[in-house]
Amino acid sequence: MKKAESMKRKSWLALNKVFFAGTVLMALCFFSGCEKDKSEAGTKRDKLRDAYETIVEANAVKQAAMYDAIEVLSNNYTQKLFTHDLTYEQADAMLSAFAEAAEYSEDVDKALSVIEETKKKSTLYQNEARLKSTMGIGSALRGFYNWVSGAGERSRERILTVASNIPEHERTELYNSLRDEWKGQASSESDFWNKLEQGEFDNQASQMYNDFYHNAETTFPDMAQEKGLTIQKIVTREGAEGVEAGAQVIIETTKLATLLGEGMDMVEKAQELAEKAELIVTDPKGAVVEEIKGQIASRLGEYIDVDGLIDGAELGEETGEAIKILLDATLGSDVPEDWIKDAIDWGATKIMDGDENGDKADIVIAENKNEDTDGQPAIIIGVNPPSDDVNDGIDLVLPQGEWEVDVIDEDGYLDQLITYVSENVLSVILATTDKSHSNQDNSYSLSAWVSPGNPAAYESVTVYALISPKEAGVDIYFEISGTDGYSDSGTYATDASGQCSFYVPGGAEEVTDVITVKIVETGLTRTLTYVF
Repeated sequence: MKKAESMKRKSWLALNKVFFAGTVLMALCFFSGCEKDKSEAGTKRDKLRDAYETIVEANAVKQAAMYDAIEVLSNNYTQKLFTHDLTYEQADAMLSAFAEAAEYSEDVDKALSVIEETKKKSTLYQNEARLKSTMGIGSALRGFYNWVSGAGERSRERILTVASNIPEHERTELYNSLRDEWKGQASSESDFWNKLEQGEFDNQASQMYNDFYHNAETTFPDMAQEKGLTIQKIVTREGAEGVEAGAQVIIETTKLATLLGEGMDMVEKAQELAEKAELIVTDPKGAVVEEIKGQIASRLGEYIDVDGLIDGAELGEETGEAIKILLDATLGSDVPEDWIKDAIDWGATKIMDGDENGDKADIVIAENKNEDTDGQPAIIIGVNPPSDDVNDGIDLVLPQGEWEVDVIDEDGYLDQLITYVSENVLSVILATTDKSHSNQDNSYSLSAWVSPGNPAAYESVTVYALISPKEAGVDIYFEISGTDGYSDSGTYATDASGQCSFYVPGGAEEVTDVITVKIVETGLTRTLTYVF
């Protein structure tokens, strides 16, 4: 049905910029059978919710450690990064922060097992290639802990290398100077050195090396310097690598959300970095990579660590990219459009939960599925702040390309989507954590989104549908109904990427459109509403 000529929508060119001028209202519906909430299912949901909370908490603590490292490596935000000599206290603060983050390694492994098992049972991942690729979430999350493990092994080898070249009575002095909590883990001096050699103190070894290096009662500091194992080079290396490893998984902090569990001080530390970024890098939104690359290369020079020669330029470039990511995640605005103006190849998303019967989603985990990530983070996490009474969605800014998105609410109900993010565009992504829907009960999962997410008056809109497993020739029905009387519909077949789209002309200010997207074969439906 077409509207009368007087009410026909005008054809306007799409605007180059997306303006966050109005509130996006969306309702999302799935038509599928409801099942009783059995206790076994409830237990599984509790475990799944706990798993996602663990992931968020662990990464909040890890990200707080990254901010600590940047603070230390910039002399408490007073100098350019990697340009000053650290004090004992500064080195210990950074190493201690990473050690605390490392304590989550076992919990993260258990949480990932629960999440990955859920993915294996999801329609979204029935395609074997996609299932294998999505296990990358585990690789990305475990990457930081693999680095921590390697750093501990290196520190252990540094201690043994230096200690083996000092007199026995000085090794006794090192043992006697141990912190009480470490000495208490060994029954004697010989037991300590044996446990150290076996790797039982790897998590504390970096701080331990710093203590020994500053022990003036022994020749440990002299021998360490003779072997080139100075604390300045070591902390530069470990701090740079720790930030680089941690940047693979980033919590988006621009909304300064109050996070779950431990690590809530991450928000305050992020805010401090945002306020002082210009003191530690010359151009926070520009030439960060080259600046840090040069500074790290200069500090490390021809550094030979216990595991070999370090390429300072390569490490510097990787660390520069990681710090740029962290700065982007920290300096961005809580208005997504302001952020994407400064990030040429990034776009903004608003993930909306259409569940009208239960709690709205408060955790979103987006996994990067682009073939060429070019230093981009593998995982970006969004958390809806408890203070958000409106609950108008969770904002994420993501690099352009394909992303797999997990959306979960407080009750453990989960939706899993695939979406495509366009650069410099705000898109609205539809999800539902309604307990009555189930991707597992359908042949395909259905993702749908509208771009731009907040259309201005008379700005045309494109509605996208994407099925998984991806398949060409699957019919998708689209229907539009506007409060100005405009309506249209059409059925379109998916292409080889499992995607198809539907064009909607722009409407007048305050006009509301209701869009229905449905897989014809299965009836699986999503419905969204937006306002011009």
